[in-house]
Amino acid sequence: MSPQPPLFISRLDPHIPPRVQRLRQLDVPHFTAADKREATAVLAEALHGILDTVFTQLLLDIEDSYGEPGPHTRALKSAHDSIRDVKYRIDHYLGWVIKFLSNKRLVPGIAHYDSMVHELPDAGLAYAGFPVPRELGERARTELAEMENGTRTDVSEGVELLIEFLDVSADPIIREPIELMRFNKVVTKTLYGVLHFAQGLVRKELRKLPPVMPPDLLPLLARHMETFLVFEESELQEKLERAPAPGSVAARQGRA
Repeated sequence: MSPQPPLFISRLDPHIPPRVQRLRQLDVPHFTAADKREATAVLAEALHGILDTVFTQLLLDIEDSYGEPGPHTRALKSAHDSIRDVKYRIDHYLGWVIKFLSNKRLVPGIAHYDSMVHELPDAGLAYAGFPVPRELGERARTELAEMENGTRTDVSEGVELLIEFLDVSADPIIREPIELMRFNKVVTKTLYGVLHFAQGLVRKELRKLPPVMPPDLLPLLARHMETFLVFEESELQEKLERAPAPGSVAARQGRA
């Protein structure tokens, strides 16, 4: 069953849902080392995609709006480097945690991620999606409209709104599965430490953007956020169809 708006969405490669469903259907005693590697690989791919949806795409759009190097170049390069660092840490620690993934831990973890993976089979689309707090969704809808029509002109307010959505997304994507899988204290503390580091780094880089983003780029920020926020169920397919294809943002970053 698909979640109800307001939603955060990130388009996925259509091959991800069947891979997650295959893992979900395995019996507990039958998880192999290869299955555990597959589970962490699917999660890493989805997490990379979410980072690109929320962060990398925005940086690339800001670069395109300028068209040539300038005072903004250093801040944007630092932000790109930070996202690469976060992706590296995701891959490293998912590889590290495999040895602690007992079969019984995998079952609730896979079930949790399966609940966030959805398909529109008639359209050939797949996405990760989860509800956001209604108050935040309603406030964002109003603020994004004001950013687009020019009645809101403070770039820092738009960036702080984006940070709120990043913080909210950490619960279903990271915190809830960590709690469900009941790791020991050392593993749990390590994973939360990585999360804290990644959140702090992304916040820091986002807060460097207002000085290099004049108010006339606020509509760009609003349009960017609207690509991954669904306020009405009728918007879902259209927004997924307009979203960059999985992998295309990372490829675009590689050419930047």
